[in-house]
Amino acid sequence: RRLALERLQARASMADLMLDLSHVLLFEDDLDVLLTGVIAYLRERFSLSLATLILRESDTRWRLRAAAGNSTQFALTPGGLWSVQRGLTGKALRLQRTLYVPDVHHDAEYVVGSALTQAELLIPIKHAGAILGLLNLESPSAESFTAEVREVLDVLADQIGGVLHLRLLQAQLTSLNRKAGALAAELARVNTRLKRSNRSLDKLSRTDALTGAENRRGFEQALRNAWRLAKTRSSRWAC
Repeated sequence: RRLALERLQARASMADLMLDLSHVLLFEDDLDVLLTGVIAYLRERFSLSLATLILRESDTRWRLRAAAGNSTQFALTPGGLWSVQRGLTGKALRLQRTLYVPDVHHDAEYVVGSALTQAELLIPIKHAGAILGLLNLESPSAESFTAEVREVLDVLADQIGGVLHLRLLQAQLTSLNRKAGALAAELARVNTRLKRSNRSLDKLSRTDALTGAENRRGFEQALRNAWRLAKTRSSRWAC
């Protein structure tokens, strides 16, 4: 009975965690504030030695977007480039799945980030199978990452992936709208120039190049204009 109660309490705690973070994911508009808030929350909630979140820019370029904790090996500057060719980060990305290492000192690929770290959990952030980023959590104790915690954090990573995909679509739409607006403005300018050029050409076509007087085409155009004016006045008098 005591074990069942402990499990129930653990699940309730994880439900509270998801509720707190879901609120941040849903209602925070600034992506950097959102990611920083998530990382800071996780570090405090699980007493982590180090927590980082990196995002993919291209196949070879990754940037640190949020960090909490201290590292004696790396500069934890948001926006800085992040190497993914070595360490457990590279291993998790090669495997393309969650990687849990309960004792990092027994993994040959481990690269020290914090001297306090004992266990490390790395979770790829995906959307529709594509990796968008990586959540890296390090703890002084393997007890921080129970099976229930790992399951909840997998769900959290999926939610972050959905948010990132939505923000990417919004950025693309904004860019397209900006380009469409610029194109419409340019077309309007071109149209104005064409109308001005057409008026100039029409005037030149009705004027003798040597004397500046109206030529036969100009005379015929003036005659047509006078005829239309006379018809208009005639119609008014008839009424």
